[in-house]
Formats: sequence, C-alpha cells, structure tokens
Amino acid sequence: MRMKPIAVGGAIVALALCLYVGDYDRADAKLGVFYTQVLSANFIGARESIEEAIKLWPSSARYYGWRAYLTSQNLPPRCTHGLRAPHSALGAADESAIHLAMADYNKALGLNSRDAVAYHNLGWLEHLLGDDAVAAMDWKAAAEVDPANAVFHLSYGMFLDEIGNKIKAKEEFQNAIELSPSTVDSPFFMRYQFVIQTPPFRYWPL
Repeated sequence: MRMKPIAVGGAIVALALCLYVGDYDRADAKLGVFYTQVLSANFIGARESIEEAIKLWPSSARYYGWRAYLTSQNLPPRCTHGLRAPHSALGAADESAIHLAMADYNKALGLNSRDAVAYHNLGWLEHLLGDDAVAAMDWKAAAEVDPANAVFHLSYGMFLDEIGNKIKAKEEFQNAIELSPSTVDSPFFMRYQFVIQTPPFRYWPL
C-alpha cells in the first residue's frame, strides 16, 4: 500500500519533466522535415515544421535559431545605410521581420550563451538596423566563442573595415586566412576586395 503514493508521485514528476523538457524525439523528427523543406524551398512548410518543433521541445536553443534564420531569408541582400547614414532605411515589413528574428536569436542565446552562430547572425541583423555598436559586440562574441570559424572572422573584419578600423580588420582577415587559406581565392573574398571602397556590404547569416 505504501508503494502506490510513491508510484503516483513518480508519475507526476515524470509528467512535469516531460512538459518542461519537451518531446525530443518528435521535435527532432520535425526538424528533419524542416531541413528537407528548406532545401526544396518550401518555406511555408518549413515554417510550420519549425513551429511544431518548438512547441514539442521549447527548451532547445537551436530551434529558435533556425526559426530566426528562416525569418531573415527574405531581408534585403545589402545594408541600407552607410557611414554617413547611421539609421536604417528599411521598410516596415523588413524591420518587423528583423525584430522577430532578433527575438528568436536572443531566446537561443538565453538558452545557450555559447551559440556562436546566433551571435554572428544577430550582429548582421543589428547592422541592418543601423545599431553598429551592438552589432560589433555580437560579431566579436561570435569570433571569441568559436575562434576556429573563418566566416566569423571574415564578417567581423569586413565590418571593422567598413567603420574605418583598418588595423583590427586586417587582423581578423589574417585570422580567417590562417584558418582557411582557400579564403583568399574564394569568389566571395575576391568580390569583397573589388568593392572594398564602396559600402554597404552584405554580412550573410549562417
């Protein structure tokens, strides 16, 4: 007779843990579907899949990061401000999308403060809005959290070059080249060198 209350108590604890942690297996299956839909450019279906994944496992940082990535895909391919125009010239719809994506990246970082991709992509969004002081901190954080990622150093270096910090920008480019020597020959870097004197630049999210 004494075992019944213990068993009931254990079931309650298990249910509470399930509600808190979420249904990992079903959520991960939804994420797999999401990947397939993104690759096939089925973005409406991908949105539904990632929303379901988040509902099933709301404590997963990477799900919020993927939803933010999806939200940001239709944003302008270039920054809409330069050194003489510090404020964003984005339309209302694009600004709304940026804020939604930023909220998800911040949620991801709240769950995992070592998410370098979230820092990197958040910096890009902040730069699009013209908030370069905060963007600089997030790009710097991405490079510090994952110093072996050449893309993070490239993005940070391009930003530093744009704002006139040539010495630090050169250091970041050198870091990227040492990590990935093929960077020098990549079409992306060659295009950057060609337009280096004509900002704005594009900082691609990952």
